[in-house]
Amino acid sequence: MYLMEALAVLVKDWQEKLKAGQATTPLDEVVQTLGGKMHRWIIPELTPVMVADLIMGNLEEMGMIEVAGEKVGEFQTSADLLSDLNLHDFLGELGGENSRTGRNYDNHDHVAIP
Repeated sequence: MYLMEALAVLVKDWQEKLKAGQATTPLDEVVQTLGGKMHRWIIPELTPVMVADLIMGNLEEMGMIEVAGEKVGEFQTSADLLSDLNLHDFLGELGGENSRTGRNYDNHDHVAIP
């Protein structure tokens, strides 16, 4: 599965969980777990593809596109992806992995901290 497609699926799933009361963490806070400042532009009116595009921007700035792509590349279908991942855990894991690489990003100013 391609990264952009996987992100859109995960975002849509999270939005549906929020509407159904199965999740309580707002979408912007979930995206904030990755790091960066893209979470500031997330509003309820955005489509899953628009949110996925913002996340892709964060991943690109952080140099994490390849790592994220590898993590979702093993999944063949949306069902496979959703049976193993959710947006919050996926972005939190990437954010944690990014900090382990030594390129930690401050969530407020998006400044690389050595």
